[in-house]
Formats: sequence, C-alpha cells, structure tokens
Amino acid sequence: MKLNYSKTAAFALFALLAAGVSHADDKLVVSGAAGSQTGVSISDISRISFDGGRMIVTTSTGDTAYDLGDIDKISFDLATSALDDIEVPMDDITVAVSGGVLTVKASSDVPLSVDVYNLRGVLVSSQRGSDQISVDFNAMASGIYIVKANDKTIKFTR
Repeated sequence: MKLNYSKTAAFALFALLAAGVSHADDKLVVSGAAGSQTGVSISDISRISFDGGRMIVTTSTGDTAYDLGDIDKISFDLATSALDDIEVPMDDITVAVSGGVLTVKASSDVPLSVDVYNLRGVLVSSQRGSDQISVDFNAMASGIYIVKANDKTIKFTR
C-alpha cells in the first residue's frame, strides 16, 4: 500500500514539474511514522526512483533514500497563489492564472462552462461561452474556491 502511495506521489510531482508549477518555496515533504519530517525543494529534484523497498530522491546535491516502511505520508507544500503566472493544459482546455484572474481557453469547437463555488458550496460565478472565459478573483473575498471548468475541477486559493 505504501509503495503504491509513494509512486502516486512521485507521479504527481512529475506532473507538477512538467506543468511548470514549481516555485522556489515549493517542497516535497516526507513524514515518518515517528513524526519526523524532511522537506526537499521541488526545484532541486531531478528524479524520484524506487529500488526494492526504498524511494530515492535525486537532487543537485545528491541522493536521499527513504525506506518505504518508514514513510507515513508524502505531501507537497506548494507556495502557489493568485499572483503567480501559471498555464496548464488539461485535455481539451487550458487553464491560466495571472494577477488574480483565472482564464479558461478552448479550441473554437469546444463550448466552455465555468462555475465557481466557495467552500460552503455556494455558486459565486457562472459563465458560458466559447474560445475563452475569464474570472477575476481580485474582487472576491480571500479564501479557497472550487472552479469547475467543463468536466475539470480546480482548487483556487485567493
């Protein structure tokens, strides 16, 4: 079970790196059963591999090996905010964030629907269109929002 969880976390890390969502403060955090934690800057990681019962994290300064039996949890401490410039392709749409504005783009033959919910489940914005839809979060209260863009769900923090 822990091996599968570790592989899933590693693949999620590679997806983040491939999407260009890596920032200097972003870390891969490995928590041990005894409460110990090790943080590795995502921008320093060049590879995560598995050898027998170990997960090996390769960075610019060398390798760090973790025994899978000693890993309680793997998480990502990401410093992404609404001020970051991010663009991530997601199948038939592309989601971009710049300056607190979330923009969803699609090819001309794909209809768009973008619904924004607060954490209470209240719909705070709903837009339909084609080509491109933008939602300005700057006027909204600080907090976490759930954005449903076509069939994709995105967590947005303002």
